[in-house]
Amino acid sequence: MKKNKLPIILIALGLILRIIFIGQDYNGYLLIFIGLIILLFKYAGKTLKRITAVILALGVLYFAFVETTVIKCASGDTDVSADYLIVLGAAVHKGVPSISMCERCDAAIEYLNANPDCKVILSGGQGNDESMPEAEAMKTLLLEDGISEDRIITECNSTSTYENIQFSSQFVEDDSLIAVCTSEYHLYRAKLIGKTLGLELYGVPAKTGYVSTRINYFIREAFGVTYQWITG
Repeated sequence: MKKNKLPIILIALGLILRIIFIGQDYNGYLLIFIGLIILLFKYAGKTLKRITAVILALGVLYFAFVETTVIKCASGDTDVSADYLIVLGAAVHKGVPSISMCERCDAAIEYLNANPDCKVILSGGQGNDESMPEAEAMKTLLLEDGISEDRIITECNSTSTYENIQFSSQFVEDDSLIAVCTSEYHLYRAKLIGKTLGLELYGVPAKTGYVSTRINYFIREAFGVTYQWITG
């Protein structure tokens, strides 16, 4: 393969991932970015190359720091027996729970079976392109797997992770231990948001099955965590 074709191929593959495949948009952005950097280093002058190299080096170091922080938190705190488990919602596609939602519900069910005194708060409203609130879709999955309805609380008004945790905390009794169940890449940010709300949250990770999807969302979290650090 000729070197001059490589950046074009990377950019084309990135556009395909971004436009066609669900859950691969940040993988697509990464390929496009790499392709553009290769083009820049091929055609730019020495000064611009040097400036770009310094910025890239700093960016890589920062990205590595953020990802290390996120990855350290991804294993969760499943040894803690919480009084309440907040499960963060994920998309519902044409009435069908997304893979992420199913993965989170599977992790929640496993935790609830291991901790029979724990109540669960299912959190997620209804998006413009969703046929039902995410919390209701998750409730159906938990009931089908044998979780008793009297253990389930639904929070159907939230539209973001911040609101998921804020609105769900209103159902929690004082001095209770609270765990949050979400995808492993999302745990650090969820716990960080909990701190801004004055809550200590323990993490229950839901493993993302597809490796490419997992990589995509770990990349995305670098931006989400950065935004959370800046805004508090």
